[in-house]
Amino acid sequence: MGKRKASALNLWNWAFHSKISRKISTVFFGFLLLSVILTYFSYRYVSKEYVLSNMEQHSRQTLTSIRSNIVEMVENTNNSYSLLLKSGISDLTKLPLKPTDRKFYDNYLFTIIDSYNHLDSIYIMNLKGQLYGVDKFGIKTPVIHSVTEAPWYQSVMDAKGSCILSLHAGNIFLPDYSEDFLSAVRVINDLETQKPIGFSIMNIPTRSINQIFEHVFQPSDIEITLYDASGEIISTYGDTKEGENHHNISPFIGPASAYYSASGKNSLSAGIYIPEYQWRLTATFPLKYESTLSTSLLQISFWIFFINMVLMLICVIVIAKSIQTPVSQMIQAMGRAENGNFEPVAVRHPNSELGLLEIHYNHLIERLQFLMERLVQEQKLKRKTELRALQEQMKPHFLYNTLDTIGYIVLTGDTNQAYDAITALGSFYRQSLSKGKQFITLEQELQIIKDYTSLLSLRYEELFTVNYDVDETLYQHEIIKLLLQPLVENSVYHGIKPLGEPGTILISVKRQETLICLTVTDNGVGMDDQLLQSLRSLSPSPRDSFGLAGTIERVHISYPEKGAVELLSQKGKGTSVIIKIPF
Repeated sequence: MGKRKASALNLWNWAFHSKISRKISTVFFGFLLLSVILTYFSYRYVSKEYVLSNMEQHSRQTLTSIRSNIVEMVENTNNSYSLLLKSGISDLTKLPLKPTDRKFYDNYLFTIIDSYNHLDSIYIMNLKGQLYGVDKFGIKTPVIHSVTEAPWYQSVMDAKGSCILSLHAGNIFLPDYSEDFLSAVRVINDLETQKPIGFSIMNIPTRSINQIFEHVFQPSDIEITLYDASGEIISTYGDTKEGENHHNISPFIGPASAYYSASGKNSLSAGIYIPEYQWRLTATFPLKYESTLSTSLLQISFWIFFINMVLMLICVIVIAKSIQTPVSQMIQAMGRAENGNFEPVAVRHPNSELGLLEIHYNHLIERLQFLMERLVQEQKLKRKTELRALQEQMKPHFLYNTLDTIGYIVLTGDTNQAYDAITALGSFYRQSLSKGKQFITLEQELQIIKDYTSLLSLRYEELFTVNYDVDETLYQHEIIKLLLQPLVENSVYHGIKPLGEPGTILISVKRQETLICLTVTDNGVGMDDQLLQSLRSLSPSPRDSFGLAGTIERVHISYPEKGAVELLSQKGKGTSVIIKIPF
């Protein structure tokens, strides 16, 4: 079992986890096999669906034709009312009639029935429930004593002259008739007052409806049923075994579904809605399959399958080549890039996915070349700046002046002060050199400032005072060497000394969320807007002014992402230099 699983896994990896062309070929032959299976079952399915589709179309057309004929028959019945008006139908509500009048109206009403051969009888009922009429098969006997007892009374009154259809006239007659009928009932209004004086009842036998069915079908072909709005059967035609199914679809037919069909094993049940009367007409059609149709479908399926197979094979070859070629070129280009040859690839189709991949690869190569060149330039500039910073601190005049001051102190006999001065000078240069390190702790940087200001105090006694506001938790955080000392020197020589009176320097180091804020503030002479703007834009060369411009440049090089320097100054009020570096 384990060997079979391993063999299957190896086969899967060989087919789908190797070359693209092999993967596409495997997928092609898999789809080919699936196509053969689907073609076989599709043939069996389509042959039935084809016959079913044609039968559905035929059933819809047939039922629509029957519906039109039924609507026409009912409309003719409704139109016959105009003949009753011409005969003076209002007189027929004044019962009983004189013998001469009765003979006249009998002949006239039979003439109307003969003119509309789908009618069997016409009845006139006044508001008292008295009945007069003519009938081919004998006058029917009413079972109601007042017309208000008729189930259709209120509906006919609400119809205001329109025709209302009711099966068996709402069962207002004794059920001694031999044939079912459909009644068209409408109100009779007085010609002068337009008030209701009676009702006309025109009866259509179901035989007339069945005659419409006979014009379309043979008795052995179909069963068809007509339902009224309440779901009661008006007429049924035919008697086949398949007909049992079409009664089940009647509830699915209505205003929202004017046509509905459902197929069985050997038959199709269909129904249509008659919105004029809210009737439903359902029927069952037998499904018959012909061998010639099946043969044609088989031939069509075979040729479709063959053509698809050829087209798919061509597509596999073209697609595999179009993918494999640019991918191979990309792999070769990446190999050259590993060896330092950043050569872009040729883009043949820029609008395709592979073309976009090639374009982005070329952009990446260009970006890498730019970053490498920038990195080399920044390293050179950084080394140059660090060297210049060291040179600034080892200026001969600073060393000479400090040694002269120490010599003067020795001559005065103040050996303790001379010792402190020599110790501060040694500490200053030891911390400044810091064994060649580029980054030192904040505590070491502050010590450099203390040693430097201590040496300056030997020459400029009481010229300035240095105050510290430092978060001691940041002492061991590393910053670039000589970051604050050039700013302190700049405050002494360019801020406080020109002032001509003692000044104050404040050194502040605080944490602000993800940044460390280092601030050097003095109350010296300050700067005018022109000088401030030139320093902000780094216009002066670092060789001309290392203190501010050099520090700004070193911050941008050492902290390219989040490093920032802010300059705030007012003429005659002092200057603040704020350096923000990442924590």
